[in-house]
Order: sequence, then structure tokens, then C-alpha cells
Amino acid sequence: MKRRSEIPRLALLLAVFAAVAYGPALSLPFIGDDYIFLDKTRDASFTELWSFKNVDFGWYRPWSRELHFWLLQRVAGLHEVAYRVFGVMLWIVALCFYAAIVRRLASHRVAALATLGVASLALWGTPLVWISGSQDLWMLCFTMASTLLFVRGHIGWAILPFGLALLSKETAAVLPALLCGYVVLLERRRPSDAFRRTAHFWALVLVWLIVHPTLHVRLLSHPQVTRELENRPSSLITILVRTILSGLNVDVFPRPQEIGWVDALRVLASVVVLAAGVGVVMRTRRADDPQEGAYARQMALGRFAFLWMTVGWFPLFLPSIAWHAYYGCLGVFGAWLAMALWLQDRPRLAMAAIACLAFLRGAQASTRSSDWGTEWYQRRAGNMLSAIRDELYRQHPSLPPHSRVFLGHIPNNIGLIA
Repeated sequence: MKRRSEIPRLALLLAVFAAVAYGPALSLPFIGDDYIFLDKTRDASFTELWSFKNVDFGWYRPWSRELHFWLLQRVAGLHEVAYRVFGVMLWIVALCFYAAIVRRLASHRVAALATLGVASLALWGTPLVWISGSQDLWMLCFTMASTLLFVRGHIGWAILPFGLALLSKETAAVLPALLCGYVVLLERRRPSDAFRRTAHFWALVLVWLIVHPTLHVRLLSHPQVTRELENRPSSLITILVRTILSGLNVDVFPRPQEIGWVDALRVLASVVVLAAGVGVVMRTRRADDPQEGAYARQMALGRFAFLWMTVGWFPLFLPSIAWHAYYGCLGVFGAWLAMALWLQDRPRLAMAAIACLAFLRGAQASTRSSDWGTEWYQRRAGNMLSAIRDELYRQHPSLPPHSRVFLGHIPNNIGLIA
């Protein structure tokens, strides 16, 4: 397989998998927070998008929320499919950047295994089904772009996507620590050299911390008990265990409900797509990959993968942040780098593992959950809202201007309002 065709082929495979696994959810209506951002950006000017007053839910994310909805609303109107297709595109771009990074650090085989393993995770259900999940998708795109530029030696240019990542989600602030680890562990430079090469990243984080309108309250004040934090596990050990298990799709015991034969066939098709991708990758000869498989290099990559996990999952342990599996999406990139390094010489196990993960993803998507950060919750909310909308159109095909509609006996937790 030629190097130039590796990433495009991987992108095509990811697109097919996304269409099979998430296709039916693309037409669900807007859910919860989506309405807030649609409403506030409907008549907003471009300059108003960047106001420090845009701190809904205590966060400042003008790129991935205000600008995202502002642009798409002007291009696609209120067509939900367009918003979700764009989200899938962001997801594919982020994973392709990730594959390019791992390809440069290790080999094509490791890169493909890591990317397909990450793609099989159930935690993507929320950012792909929930349109406001654009915040995580933009953050991942920009952090991966910045990392790729950095490892390719474009250290100055790497600061630009990092700045946009900070404006997408606060989790991106851990990137300088990851880049320092790369310089020390893989370039084998001294820590002082690492800090010097990443000085502009640290400086930008410092400026961002100073000007951020709410972050100092989040970090320094005692966390207020909110409905969101009520769902946070009380034990840090529990958070650690569930976070690790989310990288294997077993953070929730799968109990699929109300699965029809169409749903079962779709899950089976998604398993076949990823398993076939692994099969193609494992047939490539190791001789085609760079001769960087020496024991010392593998150990260094393993240590870097562990650092990536640690840095990426660190924000989940902050007391002011709730826990949802998809909050750890940056850390699972490191986890799957480690697993791909171990699986690269075990073709049968690699295919079985990723096929099993794809199956568990489908099972978890149909497992009842009260956590809004799960695909089942988002699908249920979308289906309920779709039924309400259809019934409203049936009873009132048109309404006079300035009409008010009152809805009664609405189930709780369906995302009708945020």
C-alpha cells in the first residue's frame, strides 16, 4: 500500500463505518443545548460570537459553539442532517490526523490498528449524535493538527491550531505537557530543551488562563453541587476504572433492549467493516514500514502512550467536572497507541479484539442509561422529540404568527430544553 493512499483509504473506511453505525441517527431533531446555540446565534453578528459573555454552562468556547452554529445555520438552515454530517466529517479528520501522527511515530500498521480501535469505541455516540458534541470534535481536530505539525518540525505553525483548540474546549490545555513528553521520550532531549521548544505553547496557555472569563472560578473555587455533578462518581478510583474501561467498551455492562433485525444487521455490518479493515492492514508486510521496531524504540513509544493517557485523562479528575465517557476521548488516543503497539504482531487477536469492540459498541448503544453522555440517551431523546414534532405538525399544520404552544405530560430527560 502506497503511503500517499493510506490516509485517504482509512478516511473512506471510517466514512463507511460511520454511515453504517450512525446513519439512522443523522436525521434526529436538535436536542437540548442545540436549541440554545441556534437561538443565540440566529441574529448574532460575527463580533458578538466572541464576546466574553458567551459563557453558557460556565464555559467559553466561541469557536466550537457560537461560530459553529452561526456558520452552519447560515449555510444549512435548520436541517439537522447537515449538522451531523459535518460532525462526522470533523470526526474523520481528527482520526486521520491521529493516524498520521502514529504513522510518523511508529508504522502504518500501528497507525491503522490504533485508529480503527479508537473508531470502534462507544463513547463517540454522544458527540456524533448530539450536535453540540461539536465542541469535542473541534477540540480533537485542532489538538491533533497541532501535534502533527509539531512532530513534523513545524513548531511555529503548530501554535495556530492549538489556539483554536483552546477556543473549542478547555481540555486542549493539556497539549503542551504532551508535547514536552514527546520531546523528552521520543526525541531524547533534556527537559529544559522540551520546555524551551514548547515555550510558546505554555505562554499561550497562561494568557488563556488569565483572559478566560470563567475558568479561574472553575479551578480555584469550591465546586457547587449541580445536577451535572450529582452524577459524578464520588471516588477517584471509580473514575479511573470507568475511564480505562471506556477504552474497551465495557464501562457499562451491555444489556441491549428493543433491538430489531435491522438494528442487529447494522451492528453486524459495522463489525464486518472494521474487521475487514484490520484484515487488510495485517496483510501488509512489516518490511514496508520504517525500521523503527527495535526494542528501545518500542519501549519509548509505550512510555509516550502512557503519558498521553495520563495527560489526556487528567481533566476528568478535576472536582468541578462531571464524568462522561466521551470526556476522555483525548486520553483514549494514547491508550490505543499502546494497545496497537502490542497487537501489531498478533493479527488474529487484533482482528478479534476490534471486531468484539465494534459488537460491544452496538450493544452499548442499545443499553438503557440515565447518563445523557451515552448514545442510547441521545437516541431516545431524539426519537421522543421527533414523535412530538410529528404529532404537533399533524394537529397544527400551521400556526398564526407569535403563537405559543404549551406541551403537557412530557417525559423527563428528553432534551426538549437544556
